[in-house]
Amino acid sequence: MTSPKNTAGAAVQAQPLPKRSQAARPSDWPSAWQAMHVCLVVIEGRLVTLAEVCGKKPDRKARQFDVECAVELALAHIRRMRADPPDSHQAFEQQWHLASCAIELADGAYRFPHSRYGRLLKRTRWHFDLLRDLVERVEWQHRHG
Repeated sequence: MTSPKNTAGAAVQAQPLPKRSQAARPSDWPSAWQAMHVCLVVIEGRLVTLAEVCGKKPDRKARQFDVECAVELALAHIRRMRADPPDSHQAFEQQWHLASCAIELADGAYRFPHSRYGRLLKRTRWHFDLLRDLVERVEWQHRHG
């Protein structure tokens, strides 16, 4: 006699595995414009969170003002990019790099890297790098796909 636990396990094992497809076709990938748009939306959300967290701190110090300004600068730049999207991948990379540099400077200038805000800054830097790589991968796939 089969217990309910074994029956469920047998049912799961009995299901056929989906067939693995060949390499994804370029038509299966998002367009470069779609990838850029997603990157801008995601990073804008991260920067808004950074600005809100810093603005809510009651014990803000004058030395953090430079960091706040750098975050606001990056946020303003990303919002400009969303309002007037770059017309090429190269233009996107150049503009993306400007916003990314502002966050790198903010992360380097922030004196409490293990605080919540310091960790958010570091993760935002990582997001800039990961999202840039995503756009590059989509561009590469469309060129060589």
